[in-house]
Amino acid sequence: MLNKIILVNILNIIFAVNLFSHEAKVSLFVENLKNDFINVKARRGENGPFLSGLSLKILSIVSNKELQEKVILSKKGITLKIPKESYSLILSSSGPDIILDGPAPSSGFKRTAKRELFAFKYTSIVSSIFIVLSLLIIFRRKYTLS
Repeated sequence: MLNKIILVNILNIIFAVNLFSHEAKVSLFVENLKNDFINVKARRGENGPFLSGLSLKILSIVSNKELQEKVILSKKGITLKIPKESYSLILSSSGPDIILDGPAPSSGFKRTAKRELFAFKYTSIVSSIFIVLSLLIIFRRKYTLS
C-alpha cells in the first residue's frame, strides 16, 4: 500500500514538472511598412532563427470571422495589407498559438470592437447573489432556532 502511494506521488511530481516547464518557443514580430502594409515574421525565441512554414490567420475582432489565412513561406516573413477593421494575428505553431492585436492603418480603423470585461461583470453579479442568499439563510436559521 505504501509503495502505491509513493509511486502515485512520484508520478504526480513528474507530471507537474513536465506540465509547467514548457514555454512558448516561438515569437511573432510585426513590422509596419509603407502604404498600410505589414511584414509578419516568426522567430524561435528572442534571438533564434526566423521560421517558415507556420500558419498565420487574421481574425476580425469586430465580427469574429477569419479575414485571411496565409502560410509564412520564407524566413523574410510575409507581407499583408492591413484590414480596415480591428483584427488579431494568430500564429499556429507546434506549441501554443500566439495571438497579437494587429496595428492600425494610417487612416485608422473604420470598424472597431468595444472590449468589455464581461466575465468580471457576470461573475461579480452571480457572486453577489450567492452572498445575499447565504446571508438570508444564515439569518433565517438564527431567528427560527431561537
